[in-house]
Amino acid sequence: MNRLFLPYNKTILKTNIILSFVLTLMSSLAILTKESSHSILYLTVAFYIFWIMTGGFLLSVFYFEISRRNEYYFYYNLGISKVRLLLIAYALHLIFILPLLFILRYV
Repeated sequence: MNRLFLPYNKTILKTNIILSFVLTLMSSLAILTKESSHSILYLTVAFYIFWIMTGGFLLSVFYFEISRRNEYYFYYNLGISKVRLLLIAYALHLIFILPLLFILRYV
């Protein structure tokens, strides 16, 4: 049953990584003009974690909703609801982020 979630999660994660990277660059450029007590690496990783867990994930789900709306029927026929897909995808994103949180703590 877990293998059924992988194509959806792979698509969402790839899109999320790209969108979060772009959002992080835009955010860090705005903050770098101001003085901060933290290092540039710390701020970049913090922004990346923030964007990958919030805006990047939501934009990825929205992109999937717009571009691949018909694929939800595949999951619905297998007995998987859209809410369950989103919760599993968010949980896997959280697992992906945990090593970054560990790195951020010691940077």
